[in-house]
Amino acid sequence: MSKTILIIEDDRSVLENVAEIMELEGYATLQALNGGEGLTVARQQQPDLIVCDIMMPVMDGFDTLKRLRSDPEISRIPFIFLTAKVADGDKRLGRELGADDYLTKPFTRVGLLRAVQIRLGKHESLSGLERQRQQLTRSGSRRSQAMLMRIAAVEGDLVTLKRLIAEVDDVDMLDDQGNSALMFAIMMRNEEAARLLISAGADLNLKHAETGLTISAMARSVGLRKLVD
Repeated sequence: MSKTILIIEDDRSVLENVAEIMELEGYATLQALNGGEGLTVARQQQPDLIVCDIMMPVMDGFDTLKRLRSDPEISRIPFIFLTAKVADGDKRLGRELGADDYLTKPFTRVGLLRAVQIRLGKHESLSGLERQRQQLTRSGSRRSQAMLMRIAAVEGDLVTLKRLIAEVDDVDMLDDQGNSALMFAIMMRNEEAARLLISAGADLNLKHAETGLTISAMARSVGLRKLVD
């Protein structure tokens, strides 16, 4: 079944360009010229992903994202900023509000499609993790706690992760595949979850079960050198 992408962009030429790229790849598209209109469309149509400009009249991208994340019915929709404004402070604010990615104008077709595909794939994985979380929470076993810690690390759910760290004796508890929550946090480039686990005493010498890479090596391989050096 075709995924639906909502594009929120006040520049009609950019809006139509993004829509054309998406549609040629088989995606259905929805379009809005400002954040207020975009939120209305999101609530009515429940798209699978939103691509949104930052600098817009009526309601800018940051306010749009803030309102989206505060609405339970649409809060989990993946969100990509498409913008020429990429100062560090803007990126930090976007991450704090819950943005999943940034694309800089002028963008390439390949870059846009790759970002969309990655976010849609991650969202489907997290949806599966949510179902798994519900089953594990009912179980309450030590193995379930290890899996719940892994899920919280992958999702960046720091509140749950802190609670689990306080409840368990070993933050390096491995799941059934022999991997720790810290390993999965790093694989998902979730720096805040990884830092929390490291500060709680996670072992950087643990190895990924399939690749044999230590956590330190895995972190460096995905560009998180500052996390472990």
